[in-house]
Amino acid sequence: MSDIHYGRGYVYSIQYHLVWCVKYRHDILHGQIDTDVKTLLKQIAIDNDIQIVEMESDQDHIHLLIDCKPQHYIPSIVKAFKGVSARLLFKKHPELKQHLWGGHLWNPSYFVATVSENTEEQIRSTFKIKKRNEVSYVLRHKASSFRIYPNQAQQILIAKTIGCSRFIFNHFLSLWNETYRNTGKGLTYHACATMLPHIKKNEETNWLKEVDSIALQSSLKNLSNSFSRFFKKQTNKP
Repeated sequence: MSDIHYGRGYVYSIQYHLVWCVKYRHDILHGQIDTDVKTLLKQIAIDNDIQIVEMESDQDHIHLLIDCKPQHYIPSIVKAFKGVSARLLFKKHPELKQHLWGGHLWNPSYFVATVSENTEEQIRSTFKIKKRNEVSYVLRHKASSFRIYPNQAQQILIAKTIGCSRFIFNHFLSLWNETYRNTGKGLTYHACATMLPHIKKNEETNWLKEVDSIALQSSLKNLSNSFSRFFKKQTNKP
């Protein structure tokens, strides 16, 4: 239950549940970047006299449960969290601009809900079980959508790299866009397969070295075919 706070002439208990996404839903909130984002948000909350009760990230979006004062204005709170964190994170990790076209870290929209005594416990429970549910979600929905059907050993490996399927998709979509802008042509399946050895050298994708090669090649072929069908329908370059 949220604590009761006392001001000069008023008593209050105000909590909000905030959610916003990374621009283009890119999966960047992991490792050091995820740690830095959370550190920045905590400092922004302190600077604006806001208490973060719970905070959780999920690869491409942020959840916050915050305790506010009557003087706080939700659009201003969101602007502070998103604007300051984006500016400072880009300064610390300039390489992010290569993946986020237009130089924006966060999607301009956001979700906000008031929190009652009952919903506070529900939100807290959601934060606690979120990480446990991520693994099964990736295996059931993400991996199957990219035609990757892992055996038990591969499931353990994929579970250690949450969001692996979306990482492959986002990586090749970025390469496809860049190639299409420069040449007017997209990447072929063979071009994607040629790039695979270079991707495997990336520390973030060590798990690719052990994924079944046939399943992985099938995944790449499906991706390249999907991109081809998409871009053939476009009248303008993305």
